[in-house]
Amino acid sequence: GPPQGAVDVASDNRLLPGRSWTSSHTFAATCASPTLGGVLLYRDAPLDLAAERRWSLTDRIVAEVTR
Repeated sequence: GPPQGAVDVASDNRLLPGRSWTSSHTFAATCASPTLGGVLLYRDAPLDLAAERRWSLTDRIVAEVTR
């Protein structure tokens, strides 16, 4: 079937300026050669705070990877 996008935020891993972070994830595959992608976004404010205060946010892509 078609690629599936994320349906929720798996974790809130905001980074402080100049800091790095690494994580590992395991996914169940339904085919022999799955393709996974990830996007690192920059937002001016957390989603819940922006929604509460009705601020408009623009997601800026910092890094993107597909493997």
